[in-house]
Amino acid sequence: MTRSAIQFSAVVLTFGLLLAAALGYFAPAAMLSVVGIAASPVAEFLARTIAAAFLAMLPIVWAVRHRGSAPAQTVILLSLSLYMFAGSAVDLHAYFSAIVGFAAIPSVVFRTILGAVLAWLAMSRD
Repeated sequence: MTRSAIQFSAVVLTFGLLLAAALGYFAPAAMLSVVGIAASPVAEFLARTIAAAFLAMLPIVWAVRHRGSAPAQTVILLSLSLYMFAGSAVDLHAYFSAIVGFAAIPSVVFRTILGAVLAWLAMSRD
C-alpha cells in the first residue's frame, strides 16, 4: 500500500470519526452513557461545544486526504495526530480515575494507533 493510499484511508477514517462524534455529541446523553457518564446540563453543554469544534475541523481534515508536499499538510497531519494522542491520554486518565468505564479503552488503543499513523505520514517524505 502506498503512502498516498494510507493517507487517504487514515484521513477519511479520521473524518468519519470526527463527523460521527460531532453528530453524536449534539445528542450528548446517549454518547456520554456509552462511557458511563451521566448526562447533566453542564456535561451536555460541554459535549455540544466539542461537537461544534469537531464540525469546524471537518473541512480542514478533508483538505489533506490527498498526499501533497505543502507545509500546511504536515502541520494539519501532526495536529490531528496530537489530538489523537491527547484525547487518548485524557480518556486513559478518566478510566484510571473511575470517571469512565471500560468502553473507553478500545477507543484509546485505536486512536493511539491512528495518531501514530498520522504522525508517520506527516514526518515521512515520498
